[in-house]
Amino acid sequence: MKTSIEDLAGVQAHIVRPSALQKARLREAGFTFIEAMVVMVLLLSLIVVSLASLFGMDQTTRRLSDYNQAMIVVDAEMQDIRGFSYNPPDANFKATTVFLTNSASISLDPTGTSNRISGTTIAEIKPVTGGHLVTITGTFIERGPDLVVTMRSVMNRFSGGQQK
Repeated sequence: MKTSIEDLAGVQAHIVRPSALQKARLREAGFTFIEAMVVMVLLLSLIVVSLASLFGMDQTTRRLSDYNQAMIVVDAEMQDIRGFSYNPPDANFKATTVFLTNSASISLDPTGTSNRISGTTIAEIKPVTGGHLVTITGTFIERGPDLVVTMRSVMNRFSGGQQK
């Protein structure tokens, strides 16, 4: 079988030149600019949503912590009133309604030198059948809506282990 140089040149040209199918595959091998931009926008929106949700959870956790501290302050005020001896009519348990007002703080600033959240507790001691109804309301000023906590209890001669 005889081969000529022209035949070999044709074979080499065929091997070196890509076919139309190979050209089509080479054009589709990478991402276009539009596809890359769409992916970047989707990734950026995912990052923004993630950061916003983390910020929201942080704020919610801080608000819950402040609410718990406010409950502790109001409960401490209630326990303080439970510690009074119940012998009406006396200074705190009268035939008329008595109000006791105190200032309170539930959080310090990061330096620890001033109050970050301060407020007041108002105890209302009102005579009712069978004793006195004690309602304590703590109002604390925050950046958002004010934090208001209320507790109620009935005090009588059986309260606080005074009489069995």
